[in-house]
Amino acid sequence: MKTLVAVCLISCLVSTSFAQDMGWPREKSNAEGTIVYYQPQLDDWTNFRQLDARMAVGILLRAEP
Repeated sequence: MKTLVAVCLISCLVSTSFAQDMGWPREKSNAEGTIVYYQPQLDDWTNFRQLDARMAVGILLRAEP
């Protein structure tokens, strides 16, 4: 499940990085559900090499009929 969420987040971030800025929060939906992700917050940038950040995410899975 963690891998699925990570793949969804990365694909959402990459797909929107080339488009015009949509603002925050951002949302992606398909037949299985919706993911809402909020603007990442930078906690630390150690020696300008390692970023430590956090990001809130909401996932809504649609119930099967």
